[in-house]
Amino acid sequence: MNSSDGMLIVNVSAIQAVAIAAVTYYFGAWLRKKVPFLEKYSVPSPVVGGMLVALVLSCLEYFHFMKVNFDTLLQTLLMLAFFTTIGLSASLKIVTEGGKLLVS
Repeated sequence: MNSSDGMLIVNVSAIQAVAIAAVTYYFGAWLRKKVPFLEKYSVPSPVVGGMLVALVLSCLEYFHFMKVNFDTLLQTLLMLAFFTTIGLSASLKIVTEGGKLLVS
């Protein structure tokens, strides 16, 4: 932790970032169950939690209270794994049904 211009600077390691991401995911899953709108429109749990964490961190930095710097060492690997699993979970049947709805 450092301080510059009266603002606290927190450096988060790659392992800590993964732990924060896990907590963020489970918070998003919990919140999604509590808010019917999110469940009805199938908003993914990582999006719910991630948007809230991004909003909080943005507000903290905007009001010059705290800035959080994340180590991005694992970012590329984890993003590749995430998008690969999304691609593998798609089925041709679902994609064609969704495509028909978009065209009509």
